[in-house]
Amino acid sequence: MLLERDILQATGFRNVRDGDGAITGFQIRLRMPSYRGMAASLIDGVAVRVG
Repeated sequence: MLLERDILQATGFRNVRDGDGAITGFQIRLRMPSYRGMAASLIDGVAVRVG
């Protein structure tokens, strides 16, 4: 098993569906590599490419 040091994790991706079952977005799992942790609002930015 590889240790992940990135903020975006390879696992934890999930589609979000509305009441009719249509995909309306997605959720991703984030990890802070700092041992002290940090509030998510302090993250400067995360780029995600979907395609």
